[in-house]
Amino acid sequence: MTGALVMGIGTAVGSGVAMWLLSLIPGATSMFSWVHSVARIFALVFFFAMVWGIVMAVRGLLVGSRACFLFEGGLIAKRRTGPVAVAWPEITALKTVYRRNQGNEGKVAGYRVETPNGTAFAVPLVLVDGRDAFIDRIVGHVRALGRPIE
Repeated sequence: MTGALVMGIGTAVGSGVAMWLLSLIPGATSMFSWVHSVARIFALVFFFAMVWGIVMAVRGLLVGSRACFLFEGGLIAKRRTGPVAVAWPEITALKTVYRRNQGNEGKVAGYRVETPNGTAFAVPLVLVDGRDAFIDRIVGHVRALGRPIE
């Protein structure tokens, strides 16, 4: 959440300042000069970047902070709506989540834990030296239970 807020607000403020600075340049020139035309194109790009930054900041606030914790009996997922505890025997499947627009050939973004009562949450993949020990432990527990890992 903090990363999305910082990136969104930083992009929005930076783009707004850049648009303001660009508005000062063509003020001394004719409306039909090439400087004015180029400044408007860049101002339009900075405007869309500012809108993107605002959307990212609002999205970060709406999604909220997320965290997953491992305990001896299962997993706890902390979401904006509250914690969700899932015991190891309750897990019915572990499904691979891929990065958007890349299909099954894309990079793995994490795994989705599913239960029979409809509770599902994603566990993001965080690589350190090419491995994620947290995900490896989850996959090991689920594999020991004989549950599918797709």
